[in-house]
Amino acid sequence: MKTLKATFLTCLVLAAGACKDDDEKEAVSNDEAAEMIASSLAESSSGFAAVVDQSATVTGSVVDAYDGGRTATCGFESDLTLNVTNPSGSSVTYSFAYTYHYELICENDAPKTMEVDVTYDGEFDGPRISSAHEGTADVTITKLENTVVTYSIDAHYQSAGTFQSKIRNRNSTSSSVDITLDDVVVDKASHQILSGTASATITGTVTGKGSFTYTGTIVFNGNHTAELTVKGIKYILNLTTGSITPA
Repeated sequence: MKTLKATFLTCLVLAAGACKDDDEKEAVSNDEAAEMIASSLAESSSGFAAVVDQSATVTGSVVDAYDGGRTATCGFESDLTLNVTNPSGSSVTYSFAYTYHYELICENDAPKTMEVDVTYDGEFDGPRISSAHEGTADVTITKLENTVVTYSIDAHYQSAGTFQSKIRNRNSTSSSVDITLDDVVVDKASHQILSGTASATITGTVTGKGSFTYTGTIVFNGNHTAELTVKGIKYILNLTTGSITPA
C-alpha cells in the first residue's frame, strides 16, 4: 500500500511539473490573448465598438436626409478624418487618428447599403494591457429602411503593432489581430451591439519565447457584453470597458 501511495504521489508531482512546463512553453498565456482580443473590440480602447458607433452616426444622418426628401443622398460619398482621445478621468487613456470613407449604395433610388472603409493608428494604455498599433476596417451596413429599428453589420477588422501585457507573464509582443464579424445587429438609436457573432485570430512573436497563434469566437449578448471563447476557455467581455472575467 505504501508503495502504491508513493507511486501515485510521484505521478502527481510529475504531472504537475509537465503542466507547468507546458504553461511556460506558451509564448503568451490564454488570458493575455483574451485581453488582446478584448482591447480590439472595446470602446474604451477605441476598438471596433467605437468604429460601429461612428459608422452608425454618419449612416443615420445620411438616411435621415434622404427621408427628408433629399434624393441626392443616393450619390453620397465622403471622407472624414477624426482624432479621438479618451474622456477626462478615464481608466484607459488613448489617442487615435481615423480616416473614414463612406459610400451610400442605393437600389431603386432608395438607400440600400452603406460601405465604410476605415484606416487608423494610435495607442492606448489600460490597467491590464497597453498597445501601439495601426489597422483597417471594412464595414457593410444594411437594413437602412426607416421601418427597421436595427442595422445589420458585416465587417473585417485588423490591427498590427505592439502589445504590452500587465498580467501573468507581462509579455511584450509584436502581434496582429484579425476579426471577422457576421450579421452583427446594432440598435439604430443607441448604436449598442445587440447580437451577432465574430471570429478572431491573433498571431505574433515574443522576444526569447517564439511565436504564437490563438483563435477565438465571440457571441454578442447585448447589454454591452459578449461571450469570448479562447481555446475552450470562456470569458465575459465588457464592450464598454474592455474588461474580461471568467464565464
